[in-house]
Amino acid sequence: MTVTFLTRFRDFILAGGGRRHRPKFARWAAAIALPFVVANAASVCFAGKAHAESDLSALALGGRWVDEMPGDKLVLDISSCGEGWCGVNVVEGVCGATVLRVKQSKEGPEFVSLSGKLELAPGAQPYFVRARVFRTNDAPRLQILGDSRADFSVMRRSYPFVSNMARSGDALCRPDAKTS
Repeated sequence: MTVTFLTRFRDFILAGGGRRHRPKFARWAAAIALPFVVANAASVCFAGKAHAESDLSALALGGRWVDEMPGDKLVLDISSCGEGWCGVNVVEGVCGATVLRVKQSKEGPEFVSLSGKLELAPGAQPYFVRARVFRTNDAPRLQILGDSRADFSVMRRSYPFVSNMARSGDALCRPDAKTS
């Protein structure tokens, strides 16, 4: 579609579409909806190309992830373990305990969702987490949301644990064997 066609189409809608006594509300509603219709049509036309460029798989999760929040930086080396993924806490370059255990729950063309547990300190109440791997500006990102309640709700406004992480290389630490 060309810009000329879209401009004429918009003018046609705003002018009443050739009908003299068309209500003004319908014209403005159509004018407001037009950009969304065009965007939707463009997304359908270019869906194959966008899908191929932004395709993620669970394999994008493996590696070293560094928290982007200021303050105490959480660094996790995430690699596959058993049926899921495990994250080893890295403190000042030294491998620590396995603190994250997640399994893939959903995969789409632009994201991978995981759910599991995060236990930052031994014996402390774990966070039930939902993690999401996605891509922004061709860089993989990992977002972890955690709640201390077992009935994790995605509809919360805030979470007790939030971490936005960026990938910084390959995982060097291996997860320990699960003892429980």
